[in-house]
Amino acid sequence: MDVYTIIITEMTKEEREEFMSKYERILLGFSIPATMIMSVPFVGPFALGFVQSAVAELYYTEMYKNEVEDKERAEQDALQSSPTSIV
Repeated sequence: MDVYTIIITEMTKEEREEFMSKYERILLGFSIPATMIMSVPFVGPFALGFVQSAVAELYYTEMYKNEVEDKERAEQDALQSSPTSIV
């Protein structure tokens, strides 16, 4: 979650609102069951490693990968729309 909090703190208010609206369901859908599992005595401490690895996987597959793909798409669109010159 450190990466998530670093990303959020570097965003402007508008970017934070857009990010939260885009990933709100994913974050809540993960955090509510994870919190419930972590609150069970004797099970919660042992589940910590699994929860941390699951949140890393969630971050990579859902958030980071989508952001990178969106940036690449925007760059390709910008290249295709810009005029090319032959030298």
